[in-house]
Amino acid sequence: MVLPPEYQEAIIFNLAARLRPMYGLPPEQSIIALAKSSLSVIRGANAQIPRLTLPVQVTRDSLYNIFGDQSY
Repeated sequence: MVLPPEYQEAIIFNLAARLRPMYGLPPEQSIIALAKSSLSVIRGANAQIPRLTLPVQVTRDSLYNIFGDQSY
């Protein structure tokens, strides 16, 4: 499976954080911090605000009267 590097890091570090207790190992704070950090990167990338697109009439190249709702 081909995934972006951000997803691979999230899978690896979160899997490591979940498997440590199964092998009788105590949780390691550095792994937990990396797991949280990688998930926040993914959440930030997936929650991007879309770019605003404007009609051609409203752009700088044309004149637009906001009071009369007309372009010139």
